[in-house]
Amino acid sequence: MKSVIKNGRAKLASAPIYFGAAVRGPMHKNSGKPCEDFWRGRSVGDTTAISISDGMGSKPFAAIGARSACTSAIRAARLWAKATDVGPDWVCRWLEAQWRFSVAPKQPQECAATCHLIAAHKNNCLIYAGLGDGMALFQQGKKNVQCLSTRPFGNFANETLGLGVDHRMTDWYHVRLPLSKEPWIAVLVTDGIADDLRPEKLDAFIKWLRSDIAGKPKAEQSTTLRRALREWPTPGHLDDKTVAVILSH
Repeated sequence: MKSVIKNGRAKLASAPIYFGAAVRGPMHKNSGKPCEDFWRGRSVGDTTAISISDGMGSKPFAAIGARSACTSAIRAARLWAKATDVGPDWVCRWLEAQWRFSVAPKQPQECAATCHLIAAHKNNCLIYAGLGDGMALFQQGKKNVQCLSTRPFGNFANETLGLGVDHRMTDWYHVRLPLSKEPWIAVLVTDGIADDLRPEKLDAFIKWLRSDIAGKPKAEQSTTLRRALREWPTPGHLDDKTVAVILSH
C-alpha cells in the first residue's frame, strides 16, 4: 500500500472502509421468525471484503445457511488475498466446499441460501462473486453506477439459485475489476432492497450511502443504516433487508 509523507513521517494510505446492516422484515416479525438475512465484513492484511446472504424462507435452517454462507465467503476472500492471481471462479469453488462443511451435519438442501461476495486488494483489483437473488453495484469516480450482478431490474421472481440448491458452477456470476486512484464504492444488497432499486434510483442510492452513512463516525454507520432499513419507504415490503458497503476514502 502506498505511503504518504506528512510532517516528515511516512504513513500508510488508508484501507477501504466497510459497514452494513441486516434487519428483519415485517413478515418475519409477524410470524416471530428470526431474520434470515446476514452480512459480514472483514479487513485481513491487504484485503477488505464484504458478503451478504439471504436464507431461503421455505427451508427449515435457512438462517444457519445464510450465516454460514457469509462466513465461508469471508474465509474465501482471506484465501484469495494470499493468491490474487487465482481467478474468482476458483474462489467460488472453494466457497461452495467450505459452506458444505460449515452446515454439516445438517443437509445442505435444508440450509439453502444465496451468496454474494466482494473483495478488494491493495494491488488495485476487486473481485465479485454471486449466486442467486441479490444485487451488486459499483461506482468509480464520477462514472455511472455499474451493476455487477445479472439480476434484471424489476425481476421480482425468485430465481431459486443458491447454495444447497441444485445448480452448476456456471450459475455463479463473477467479475474481476481494476481499481484506479479515483474514489470507488461497491455495494451488495439482498432482494428486500434490490426489488425497489430501479435504474433511475441508483445514483441517489449510492450518493446516500457515501454521503449520509459513510460520512458518519464509524461507530454510527451500521446503527444509522439499520435504522434506515427499518424505516424503508416502500409500504408493504415484507422481506428482510440487507445492505453491505465497501469504499475507498
